[in-house]
Amino acid sequence: MQYFISFLEGIITFISPCLLPMVPIYISYLIGEDNNNNKKAILNSVGFVLGFTTVFLVLSIFASQLGAVLS
Repeated sequence: MQYFISFLEGIITFISPCLLPMVPIYISYLIGEDNNNNKKAILNSVGFVLGFTTVFLVLSIFASQLGAVLS
């Protein structure tokens, strides 16, 4: 149940007024200039998600290590 609530919170955060104007920018960036190339859009989407995942994973590892050192 906790995972479901976290998922809903993420969706609610995505619909926030601060992030909602960025959706067209994300979509246009991921699709690129050629609207008919689905492989490129999928590849860009995967790269986008992997990039954010990597950054947040490294930051969380750093924060947990820092917390362990400080405690």
